[in-house]
Amino acid sequence: MEGWYSWSYAGGTFPVALRSFGVFYCPKYPDQAKWIQDGDKILIEWGSYGKYELRKTDDEAVPTFVGGPVNKPDSWRRMVYDHSFSAEEQLLSSGGSEWNFEYEKGSFPIEFRGDGLNHFVCPQFPAHAHWTLEDTNKVTINWGTYGTYEMVLDAATATMTGNKKGQPTNWRRATFIRNLGIEGLTSLPSHEHSHKHDENCNH
Repeated sequence: MEGWYSWSYAGGTFPVALRSFGVFYCPKYPDQAKWIQDGDKILIEWGSYGKYELRKTDDEAVPTFVGGPVNKPDSWRRMVYDHSFSAEEQLLSSGGSEWNFEYEKGSFPIEFRGDGLNHFVCPQFPAHAHWTLEDTNKVTINWGTYGTYEMVLDAATATMTGNKKGQPTNWRRATFIRNLGIEGLTSLPSHEHSHKHDENCNH
C-alpha cells in the first residue's frame, strides 16, 4: 500500500502519500494525518480536514481506491497509485531519521520526522521547523529563526552537503545515524505547537 498516489475530487488532483507506520502525507494540505487498511478499504483521518473512507476497485490496471468523506457518499474521492518512494524518501521519512549535522563550529544531532507535517527537530537549537524534499535529492530545512538551509542528499552514501540559503560559503554537512521508526512519530518537543487550518476546507 505504501507509496505516492494521485488524489482526485471535483476541485482537482494533487499528490498524497501513504507512509510507513500509518502516516498519511499531503504536501499541498499538510496535517497530522494517518491511514489504516481495513480489508479492501483505506480509512484516512486527515486531521482538521476530516475523515475519508475509500474502497479498492478490482477493474483497474493500477491500485485504485474510490469513496469519499465519511457519511457523505455523494462527495466522491479517487486515489490512484502513482509510484513507490525513492531511496532518498525512504532514508528520510520511514518514520523519521537522525543525522549528525556539521558546520565550522562543531556538530550536533538533528531529526527529520516522517509525520504528516515533516517536522524538523534539533534539541540543541530548538525552533518550529520543517523540511521538504524536491527534485529527488534536494532537501530544504526551514529552521524558523535560524534560517533556511539547502542540502543535496546522496542516498548511496547516506550523506548531505549544502549551505545556508544565499550563503554558499556558510557550509553544512550531515551524516546519517539511524532510522527513528515509530519513535519518530510518538512525540515532539514542547516548543512545537498544534497546526490550525481552515476547517471549512474540503478536498
